[in-house]
Amino acid sequence: MTRAALLAHRSGSSARVVLARGPHPGLHWGEGYGLPGDALHRSDTHAPRRERRVGPVGELDREHTSHVTALRAFFVATGVLLADGASALSPDELGSLQEAFASDVARGATRFAELGLVWATDRVERLTLRRPRGDVLREEVIVCTLELGREEADRAQAEDATRYLARWAKGAIALADFVPALLRRAAAAQLDHAALDADDPHEPAPGVRMLPVRSPTLPPAAHTNMFLVGGRTAVLVEPATPFEDELDRICEWVEEVEAHGTVVLAICATHHHPDHIGGAVALQRRLGLPLWGHAKTAEALVGEVEFDDLLEDGQHIELALDEEGETMTLECVHTPGHAHGHLCFYEPSSRALIAGDMIAGVGSILVEKHDGDMALYLASLERMKALGAACLLPAHGGVIVDPSACLDHYVAHRLAREEKVAAALATLGEGSPVDLVPSAYADTPRMLWPLAARALEAHLIHLHALGRAVDLGDGRYATTATTAAGPKRP
Repeated sequence: MTRAALLAHRSGSSARVVLARGPHPGLHWGEGYGLPGDALHRSDTHAPRRERRVGPVGELDREHTSHVTALRAFFVATGVLLADGASALSPDELGSLQEAFASDVARGATRFAELGLVWATDRVERLTLRRPRGDVLREEVIVCTLELGREEADRAQAEDATRYLARWAKGAIALADFVPALLRRAAAAQLDHAALDADDPHEPAPGVRMLPVRSPTLPPAAHTNMFLVGGRTAVLVEPATPFEDELDRICEWVEEVEAHGTVVLAICATHHHPDHIGGAVALQRRLGLPLWGHAKTAEALVGEVEFDDLLEDGQHIELALDEEGETMTLECVHTPGHAHGHLCFYEPSSRALIAGDMIAGVGSILVEKHDGDMALYLASLERMKALGAACLLPAHGGVIVDPSACLDHYVAHRLAREEKVAAALATLGEGSPVDLVPSAYADTPRMLWPLAARALEAHLIHLHALGRAVDLGDGRYATTATTAAGPKRP
């Protein structure tokens, strides 16, 4: 799907921009701020508009359509209609038209034409095309720009670009994908800067750049997010991919930042699973960087991957941001449960938490007995919540904007599933994970039952620890007097 978004701004000594609060591509579990935008709609193609460009028909249609879409989205978000004839509308007519576009684009387009309006597309410039890569975004976005008059900027409630950036830097708001880069360009009067593209990393927090790389992970994810954290000194987090073309891109990325004065100190691993460690050995060799991780991660990879240093819970990695002495800190947070050596990395200034495989923006998290522990996983989720993070940066998918709601959901979901496992065991009396899956995971597609059986066994081990199941020692479990009693609440 293609979207169009409008960077509507008022230039001057203090650049002002219009952002829309709401759901945006790449943001999950909450709302953030992004450019007013929407998907291209067939009615936009034929909408009355000012023509001014000449070019190939296909290119002309798509460009003009995106300009209409951008102006339409801006109107829905702000109530400011940039069209010939808009000044003749009454407040009721304007409000009715806005509501029509918001509820049904085709209905709004029909009403727009009936009112004899013409979109002011000759005021819109195409700025760039942002194509998605990996799981961060699933839509390409045509970014348009438009200079607002003073009165228009006031009516649209345009705000100083630097104020948005300052709030974002403290973790007070989330900014969608490419918005921080555009705000900086607007503030520096550099909106004619080179275009953004798919290879530009997402910057979910100041000093944290996120790049999805193709990895051997579980569907529906296809990529793992890598992070470059810091400024004058930095670390790479999640050496995820074994694929040569992706390794080339990562090395080029590091070479580019080093050419601009960044010194990359090390590669940090969150845990030992293949879609998180698959490129570690190659990147150690190609970049000449040491590999850091938790002792239990190193233990799980003995004979396969050599770690140069071990990270402990609570350890701080100090990074220099600039030559003036400003610094940032990454705190290592040991979060076992999905993997025994799992580490998250917390940056307290922006309150961004690199969350690895503890949660996901796409797909779900598997906890199984060989690598994980359900009780530890639930405890680690609670510890993550206690940090008070402003955003979670998962290994798969986009940014989690409301960490508290997300983490509460993960805990509640696990406990609810565990009760289904307990109910299934109580009904059967005894059985193996495979025996219990049809009942405990009846809401899950059958093709996923083999994975579900692995997760179910982790729940049975947890129920056994709670005295609500008996481990018969042959892969089967049996009921106890408290199997169906329900979870104990504090």
